[in-house]
Amino acid sequence: MLIAASEQPEYKDATFGVISMVGSEQALYIESLLRKYMPTTEYVQRRVLCGDPAQFQGDERDVMFLSMVDVPEGDGPLPLRNEEGYEYMFKKRFNVAASRARDQIWVAGYRVTTQWPVGAYRIDLVVEGAGRRLAIECDGERWHSAEKLGEDMARQAILERLGWRFVRIRGSQFFRNPDIAIEPVFTRLIALDIPPEGSIAQNSGDPGEQELKNGIIRRADELRGQWKESTDHSVSDVVSTRSQNRDTVRVRPVTSGNASGRTSLSGTK
Repeated sequence: MLIAASEQPEYKDATFGVISMVGSEQALYIESLLRKYMPTTEYVQRRVLCGDPAQFQGDERDVMFLSMVDVPEGDGPLPLRNEEGYEYMFKKRFNVAASRARDQIWVAGYRVTTQWPVGAYRIDLVVEGAGRRLAIECDGERWHSAEKLGEDMARQAILERLGWRFVRIRGSQFFRNPDIAIEPVFTRLIALDIPPEGSIAQNSGDPGEQELKNGIIRRADELRGQWKESTDHSVSDVVSTRSQNRDTVRVRPVTSGNASGRTSLSGTK
């Protein structure tokens, strides 16, 4: 999403930051991806910084991206971030993150709903994006034991006949190696063309901003597809493709220029 935004004329000379609401390890992973696919000179010129809220104390960027992606701890459900203690901590982190943006905040991540009701059934997790859905069933010892596997598969077959697409995660495998266990989920999301969905937290409702947002999301989807196809090619090939595409992107301008001389991101403050 950040790289897609950097290609738009409305973000010329804008500086970028990424804050992980979960922790520094996720921020380091995001940084590694940006360094891989973004030209070094642009990375430096944009003053890109990835970290947790504490790393942005006293530091600002024109545009901030907040990652809300979370994972379970061990063989269990996603942590409840609205519990006492958690709620205060994450509100504090969000307030710090919001205060670091001069112009805009983007909130990015997959849109996930737990315990999605379908008639008499409930699906553990449903991921939505671009008008499509993926059902995720989490098989564990407590609710989806081996004894109930036949019942679960019969229920899945009924829902598949209704048009649902499924992927299953074994709790025991996730406990041993979460990266390997979750990989089929992302593979399925890519195959179904379900992207993470970003939203502009500070938004004036200007139709131009909505068009800009939609253009960035579409471009981000294109970049993900290019990166997937370029696994057998060098990163320089991908960067070259980005440079060629930069001149072909057309997005409606948002507002007139601000005092700094670059196009203002209107209504963001």
